[in-house]
Amino acid sequence: MIVFRPSLGQLTVRADQADQTSYAPTSTPCPSPLPAIRPADGLSPQESAWLHVRENNTFKALIDVIDRAQIPGITAQDYLNNIINNGGKLPRLGIAVSGGGYRALMNGAGALAAFDGRTEGAEGTGQLGGVLQAATYLSGLSGGSWLVGSLYIQDFTTVDSIIDATDGILSKIWQFNETILEGMCCRCPRTLITLTHTLFDDGSNNS
Repeated sequence: MIVFRPSLGQLTVRADQADQTSYAPTSTPCPSPLPAIRPADGLSPQESAWLHVRENNTFKALIDVIDRAQIPGITAQDYLNNIINNGGKLPRLGIAVSGGGYRALMNGAGALAAFDGRTEGAEGTGQLGGVLQAATYLSGLSGGSWLVGSLYIQDFTTVDSIIDATDGILSKIWQFNETILEGMCCRCPRTLITLTHTLFDDGSNNS
């Protein structure tokens, strides 16, 4: 495994690269000097700087979302400006997509499509379009990370563009017609069941 060391601006080898055929753990000496690990007691300077840049994009989107909610007695522009003028911090939205395999991917995709202001009809009265544009963070766990990763590697395209694609790379991202239990015929020689046996055997041989 190769790990980037920001403090030194270089790559560090953290594991033995010799055996790529087995899943069994192997022993390897620790690198010297040890990689620097930043204490998790606050945001890094880079993330703090990025937050100010991101706010330039989320501010208007947040105003639109709050105004569309038609909350009695609240004007979004005045509400947010009042926070800033009194030295407060703007609200930051985070979206997390849970784990759960294909089901998490599909449910999360439906939610993100509803949150995305680019989705047709998503910014109508009572709709949630724009929440994605107003969000500062988007994360996913397990099956949820399939969704987030799919969008990330396609420069955050829309969910609808993937669903509606009939050719090109977008049409091949989510192949729900293929079962993960049996593999993909000639394109994938291993099934989930044979892979599980391989993992078990490799671990037993190294116990």
